[in-house]
Amino acid sequence: MTTPILAALLVGAAVQIQTDTTVNVRSGARVQVEMMNGTVAVRTWNRSAVRVQAKHDRRTRVDVRAGSGQVRVEVENRGGSGNADLVLTVPASVHFRAEGVSMDADVQGLESDIDLEAVLGTLRVNGGRGRIALESVEGNIIVEGASGSIDVSTVNRGIHLSRVSGTVNAETVNGPIVMERMQTSRVNAETVNGIIVYDGALRADGEYDLSTHNGTVWLVVPAAADARISVTTFNGTVDPSFPVTVRKSSDTGTQNFVFVVGNGGANVSIESFGGDVRLRRPGESRPGFRSNPGSTP
Repeated sequence: MTTPILAALLVGAAVQIQTDTTVNVRSGARVQVEMMNGTVAVRTWNRSAVRVQAKHDRRTRVDVRAGSGQVRVEVENRGGSGNADLVLTVPASVHFRAEGVSMDADVQGLESDIDLEAVLGTLRVNGGRGRIALESVEGNIIVEGASGSIDVSTVNRGIHLSRVSGTVNAETVNGPIVMERMQTSRVNAETVNGIIVYDGALRADGEYDLSTHNGTVWLVVPAAADARISVTTFNGTVDPSFPVTVRKSSDTGTQNFVFVVGNGGANVSIESFGGDVRLRRPGESRPGFRSNPGSTP
């Protein structure tokens, strides 16, 4: 039986309160969030200040500390749920980092480095310049409009990159990797159980490595592209929607295909042990992003 005192404590812990703290920062400051469970959303404004709005229970504390060019936000569990929903409004120039156990993050409008890490949770970024590093175990990773060095990884979900420029390293185990409207010069994309889609520029000096074990690789080849494309597969075939001259060879059970588009500039390497390789022109049908693991259309 629940006693009146225990009931009062439970009700007090469950009541949601809101806190609102603003601290001044200089251009290029670092903002770091540490939490166990909850959400963090980041938006930008033109003030030289960081505003932290939080919703949490009475026994969870949100501690905001500023100093030495850094703002640190810690969500502390004092016997409550340890869960908090944060909204940070920051200058676009800040370098932002957040880490949590069960954490969904949505970061928009930054013009500097972004580093997000979670065990469980979707990580979403729109914008970012410089180093963009996102890592989750059980969560989708979605990046749009970023430029620089993009390094993203998950285990049991998918990766979706759109309007990204610079260099990309994308890895997952059980999930798709879909890249569209890309303006990249270096791409390394690897998954075990999932499709890979690359739809974007193939730069003459670019290197593009796409590898999956159990999935189909879709490569969208612009009509004016200059690329040398090499394909290695065990059980799959090459399926182009446009005329290409393919040179085929076999080596220790694998099938190797090589063909040149235009003058050959970009180097494209594709590997798929158990899936096909499908070459398409821009605008032709190809898969979009699917958030469920192991999507293999």
